[in-house]
Amino acid sequence: TTDRDKAAADPATQAMAAFRAGQYEKATELYRAALSKDPKSAENYNYLGMAYRFQHNQQPSAELKRLEIEAFAKSVELRPDFAVALVNLGSSYYDSGNKEKAAEHFRRVLKIMPAHPQADKLKEMIAEADQGQTATPN
Repeated sequence: TTDRDKAAADPATQAMAAFRAGQYEKATELYRAALSKDPKSAENYNYLGMAYRFQHNQQPSAELKRLEIEAFAKSVELRPDFAVALVNLGSSYYDSGNKEKAAEHFRRVLKIMPAHPQADKLKEMIAEADQGQTATPN
């Protein structure tokens, strides 16, 4: 077999193709298969989280959101300086209404990468979370 054949048979390669084709459920299955072969791949956990996010966007469910957060969290656990996964995890928390937890991850991103392309937006979301913490109930 050629290198091209090996790449085509690789579950992570197949998962990316499924993801790009909008087949998010198939992509999650394939990323899980890839992770069973390489359980320390922060990149594949990040992609798995994205596949769950897109599934959740199509058919919102608490279970899909939980799986999305779990995948991003595992990615960050495996590679604590993985800015992409940190932004994704923070965004998932933010979208779930947990702005304080989101801000925690966004702060880590800015510490690792002060000139992050989305730095201004991350700072806005951090400020929003900080305002929520200091606001007093009426």
